Amino acid sequence: MAAFRARHQIPDVHMGLYKPVFDQYSPRYAPGLFTDYQLTSLSDAKTYLDGKNGWK
Repeated sequence: MAAFRARHQIPDVHMGLYKPVFDQYSPRYAPGLFTDYQLTSLSDAKTYLDGKNGWK
């Protein structure tokens, strides 16, 4: 692990370049979407999520 860390570093992301793009992003589903209802199956998930997609 030490040898890997000696050769690699965390990339320096210039947020000034990417901030306008990140500011336009909207998540596909709202935070906390599953707190009120627990899904029981994949078909139930599809039914539940059909009207909640934020990427229409």
